[in-house]
Amino acid sequence: MQTSVSRFVADVRATCKETGVKLRLAPARHVRLGPGVLSNGYFSSEYLELATAVNKPEQEWLRVLVHESSHLDQWREKAPVWIRSAHAYDGLFNALVDTHPINRSYLPIWSRLARDLELDCEKRAFKKMKHWDLPIDPAKYVRAANAYVWFYTMIPELNSWYIPGREPYNDRRILAMCPEHFVEDYDNVPKELIKEYYRIVKK
Repeated sequence: MQTSVSRFVADVRATCKETGVKLRLAPARHVRLGPGVLSNGYFSSEYLELATAVNKPEQEWLRVLVHESSHLDQWREKAPVWIRSAHAYDGLFNALVDTHPINRSYLPIWSRLARDLELDCEKRAFKKMKHWDLPIDPAKYVRAANAYVWFYTMIPELNSWYIPGREPYNDRRILAMCPEHFVEDYDNVPKELIKEYYRIVKK
């Protein structure tokens, strides 16, 4: 008998096959996003790959797969928010890992475009999670989504990405400060969260 999780994963597989995207459910704690950069999962429209690290509790990797498959949906639908942010991630990634000289004055623009894309993705993922009746706590999911979206607002000030293992959406102190509903304003980060974001990027 199929579970809601197996039905959802089968649907993701079917979507990937239909769109020519490679699905990689890696038996590891992280997947490699780039040189020296580890991630819990990603969707790449350049390499046509959807990857999620699944060597962790089901609710953790499932949350990532729901999110990354929603990025695939944005790309497949040619959503305006996807098109607007087409070059933002490349600029953001290159600026944060500092692989080559780049005009960092664009960092606020890139981070805002990426943030708006992530917010749209989180809302899609929330609907998808409920549609498939997945074993993910809705309130906890939205807390984690808010933690992640606000992090993008902070990027120009932090001038850094978070350290693997200190993801804002997995950090208990940050999650405890985030609301269980999507908010209207992501431009202004709650003051109590700012020092916590500095904590997760400090080496």
